[in-house]
Amino acid sequence: MVQLNNIIGERLKKRDALKEQNINPYPAQVKRSHTIKAALDDFDSLTEKKKKVHLVGRILLMRPYGAITFMKVADGTGEIQFLFRKDVISGGEETLLLNLDLGDFISGEGLLTLSKSGERTLEVENFGIAVKALRPLPDKWHGIADVEERFRRRYLDLLMNKDVKDRFTLRSRVLNIIREQFTKDGFLEVETPILQNVPAGAAAKPFRTHLSALDIPLYLRIAPELYLKELLVGGFDKVFEMGRLFRNEGMDATHNPEFTSVEGYWAYQDAQGLMEYLENFVMKVLDHSGIGRSTKFRDHTIKWESPIPRKTFNGLVQEYAKIDLAQANIETMEEVLIRSGHEVPAIKTEGELCEAIFKKMCLPKLIQPVFVTEHPLALSPLAKKKDDAEVADRFQLVVGGIEIINAYSELNDPEEQRERFERSEEDISKGSAEAQFGDEDYVEALEYGMPPAAGFGIGIDRLIMLLTDSHNIREVILFPTMRPKKAGE
Repeated sequence: MVQLNNIIGERLKKRDALKEQNINPYPAQVKRSHTIKAALDDFDSLTEKKKKVHLVGRILLMRPYGAITFMKVADGTGEIQFLFRKDVISGGEETLLLNLDLGDFISGEGLLTLSKSGERTLEVENFGIAVKALRPLPDKWHGIADVEERFRRRYLDLLMNKDVKDRFTLRSRVLNIIREQFTKDGFLEVETPILQNVPAGAAAKPFRTHLSALDIPLYLRIAPELYLKELLVGGFDKVFEMGRLFRNEGMDATHNPEFTSVEGYWAYQDAQGLMEYLENFVMKVLDHSGIGRSTKFRDHTIKWESPIPRKTFNGLVQEYAKIDLAQANIETMEEVLIRSGHEVPAIKTEGELCEAIFKKMCLPKLIQPVFVTEHPLALSPLAKKKDDAEVADRFQLVVGGIEIINAYSELNDPEEQRERFERSEEDISKGSAEAQFGDEDYVEALEYGMPPAAGFGIGIDRLIMLLTDSHNIREVILFPTMRPKKAGE
């Protein structure tokens, strides 16, 4: 800390020295004719025409050699070498040059040329400071050793680690492709409330807040599902929403309290048709993003091949947990978990136990893409039954042991939906975390008639984890939720 304070002190002296020379270390305007990438892309033409350019960027490297100084400068689009000659720059600029540090932003005007070593270079004729940095950048070779600090100071992580920046560039590209593809396929992008009266649409613990203007409790949404389906009642056929969801639950490698999801609903469609559509959709995203259909994740090679296999929820449980859920009761499910050395949920409902068995004993074994179908109704209070069976007409896409897509044929019988909500509310009263809140306003909307429909949710953060071989969800969220640092840390 003493060393850092000394460095900051020296930089403050340099800043003050600039001010004494009437040089503003934080000017309001900076001249720029090209991004560095644009200048490099058009390098041959610009050099041939001897056209001067104005470039701006952050100093990443400084190498003084007597009468000349080399700098590596980056602006977010690329990097280029600046060359300063003392016999070219003015006296005032020489003072400025002496007071520059790594991390400062500078602007430079001059001609592009090739250095003796063949490096594309801006030979600076005039330059100025754009920003004086008061703190030093992390050491380029060691970066930020503390993983927690990487997430707390993501700006430094992005600056020092090209792989991190590339990961978030890819994330943005994938999100744009997803949005464009849904729009191309006739889905209308909409927005629904983030502040909700009832935290419904998923099995999750909500964040609660209070609206002073109306003196009412509100919740950050755990899902946009019910609002989106009300739009089907209102006459829209295909809708989707991309945005943040909030769940006040545990944090681990695949869970962050706020995360990004895409949810969509398609009138006059069922789960089978939606499964076929989403399989093709995922392949298009892989192809259009340049990722391809072979990716790496946790030492596995993931093969994204059509058709993606279909396996039933109960079939997988029978294969890996050696229990038939169709014949099991709460006691036998509890015994399976205990016998296998897994923790039993504190709240012993059918839904909690089914979820625990699948997630602990089956999910980690599902590495290659697979559609898991026919989930227990206890886990699917908003889904239609499959034919006359006591299972939901539902599927999930699981890859690398992670659930990526959840989808089902939507329950549109208002009386059955009300009964399902009532049973779910009973589980909530017992303390279940896998039960859903009921919403009478939504049931009323169903009474006006919702067309047959299928809906889906795609976990964007988990998808990006898979596509970038990231082993923790915090690696693919620019600013993940962190515990505040204590004073003095």
